[in-house]
Amino acid sequence: MLSTIRNNQYSLTFFIVIATIVSFVWLYNRTNLAQVGANDVATVYGHVIQQADIERRAREYQLAIALGLTDFVRELGGFAENEEAALSEFILNSMVIQHEAVLLNVVPNEESIAAEIRLLPAFQTEGAFDPSKYQQFMKEQLAPRGFTEHHLEEMIGEMLSYRRLHQLVISPVTVSEAQVREAARIYQPVTADVIRFSKDTYLKDIKPISTEEEKAFYEKNKTAFISEEKRSVSYFVFSLSPAAEKLQGKERVHALQQLATAATAFKKKSEDSIKSGKNLALIAKENAKAPVTTSLFNRRGESGEEGVPSKQQKGASPKIPEVVTTSAFSLAQEKDFSEVIPSNSSFYLVMLEKKVPSHQLTFVEVASKIDSFLRGQQAEKFMKEAAYNTLIDVRKALKEEKSFAEAAALTHHTPEILSNLSFQEKKAWSADQRLIFQATLTLNEKELSEVKHAPWGDFIIYLDHRAPLSNADWDTHHAAIEQEFLEQEQNMIFAQWLTKARGDARVTMLHQRNRKK
Repeated sequence: MLSTIRNNQYSLTFFIVIATIVSFVWLYNRTNLAQVGANDVATVYGHVIQQADIERRAREYQLAIALGLTDFVRELGGFAENEEAALSEFILNSMVIQHEAVLLNVVPNEESIAAEIRLLPAFQTEGAFDPSKYQQFMKEQLAPRGFTEHHLEEMIGEMLSYRRLHQLVISPVTVSEAQVREAARIYQPVTADVIRFSKDTYLKDIKPISTEEEKAFYEKNKTAFISEEKRSVSYFVFSLSPAAEKLQGKERVHALQQLATAATAFKKKSEDSIKSGKNLALIAKENAKAPVTTSLFNRRGESGEEGVPSKQQKGASPKIPEVVTTSAFSLAQEKDFSEVIPSNSSFYLVMLEKKVPSHQLTFVEVASKIDSFLRGQQAEKFMKEAAYNTLIDVRKALKEEKSFAEAAALTHHTPEILSNLSFQEKKAWSADQRLIFQATLTLNEKELSEVKHAPWGDFIIYLDHRAPLSNADWDTHHAAIEQEFLEQEQNMIFAQWLTKARGDARVTMLHQRNRKK
């Protein structure tokens, strides 16, 4: 399986859903009901949703992952980095899909569901349905977790409903050759002139900031000067062997299922050992597993000193994987373990070692930052004024039929010329060249851009020439561009449809205070 079906956590899952589903309803009015049942959670489409329904849908989410239905889970939002948000997104979207499938008459029949189940890789041997694998899955994967054959059929039915809805919604989308040719300009080499404006250039002209100004700024913005919460963890990575990495199809799914099962078993053994007083180092040694133990880090995975990026510090550890960072800040207590977390073809298990809460920083601690900020703020203001004034002057000169070089010279700037900048050579581009090339895509020849922004400052770009698209490039790339363009249009149309459908669901959370005691 591609994630872990968790034991004995339906109650925990329910409370996670209650806490996070709120993110989907800020745009909708809440309803205060005088009498709400103790097990009532929300209203959707005007119907009360109870705890049992949330728990059932959480099990469906777990079952979909266990079956390896990764495309379906991903397309319903179930693979967000934040596990809680992923679960809530999946549950709400599955409710919408189920409701809309009935309205649009795309509910699959029993024969379609049965046929799809027989095609699942988990139940096949050498390309054919294997009843023994089906029965083994029922016995070893479903029954111990409270699942039944009915849950499997429901899950596959919802997946088929989603597929049919998706196809129905996107079916009118088409892409013209003119649209494809317009998009294909990315393969046309360009020659462009760039005028750069760097904030650092203007810093030297900034007057010193007085201590009084710095203190006044500190007092006015005191609530912003709070240290970041930091945590340290130990984590384990369960990865496929080099040989297993080469597997494809059902063999790869099976290998991932075995890996997830091993990770889950190790988690249970580790939790029990910690409770009995063993430390993690001993547990790891007994199980021939090597944990990675981090220093304190913030929510961005940076382990440096306050305000100094890790890469700038001597001996700084590599950036912590995002899945580890996210999990670390979701754990409540030291020595707590995360769930087994899937990430690409690996699984992670995280244990919280230490948590350091945030606190108010003193003026002395932040004085240098305030000075840098205020100076930088003034320098950025001067830079932007220079950029926009230059843009106005260059435009005026171009209207007077001067060349771009002449117009730039009138503003006392020497433009940088980038000749024959080609997307085919993008691997060798600098970050600046990528930004500049992207800015040219919306320009016609002999056209001047607006002021563009970059990490180092601002720039203005003039597109001097765009080479014609060669027949060879068109023959090589047009099919891929057309397919990508079509998929983007289809995804946008379906996202718009789903957003409207979610709005029509009229999701309303039922306040805890209104529930019966």
